[in-house]
Amino acid sequence: MKNSIFLSFICMAFVLTACNQKNSTKSEQTDANDSIHAVAFINNRVTQIYDTIYANYKNDLGYNDYQQFTSTDYNKLRQEARELTPDETPLDVPGSDYDHWVMGQDYNKDLRMEVLSVSDIEPNTATAVIRVYNFEPQDVTLKLVLENGNWMIDSFISTIDVNGDTIHFDEKQKLKEYVAGLKKK
Repeated sequence: MKNSIFLSFICMAFVLTACNQKNSTKSEQTDANDSIHAVAFINNRVTQIYDTIYANYKNDLGYNDYQQFTSTDYNKLRQEARELTPDETPLDVPGSDYDHWVMGQDYNKDLRMEVLSVSDIEPNTATAVIRVYNFEPQDVTLKLVLENGNWMIDSFISTIDVNGDTIHFDEKQKLKEYVAGLKKK
């Protein structure tokens, strides 16, 4: 009798421990999905950024740099390029001859975007690949940085065809090269 009570007690303890571990795993999974580093969280952040911008375009609110969605480093670099070329046309500054939000100079009423993937998630950086639907679909790689608890776009990397050659145009890298060239003069 003592043995069966003891075995019952051990079985009960085992069942309770197993249930607790199962609940703990569910809680940890929920926390992981809500984490700022979760793919779903980053996907939602990129979608939120583009939804906000595209709503403004569709409501004819005019062009805006939308600096609240780009990194501090990227914004400083663009500002530095503008200050170093006050008499130049905006077309001379890399990435200024088109709108990187719509991947063109114009946009159509059916403008939209979808996140294709989120990868390379590190504590302060991540990469998202999106497809912008503006006249023709175009894929863009977004380099993201975590600033003050928000994912911000640090660079726009598009694939362009130049005389039959595929070139990856990293807007931030081109801005760095442009500014460095101006400082040498």
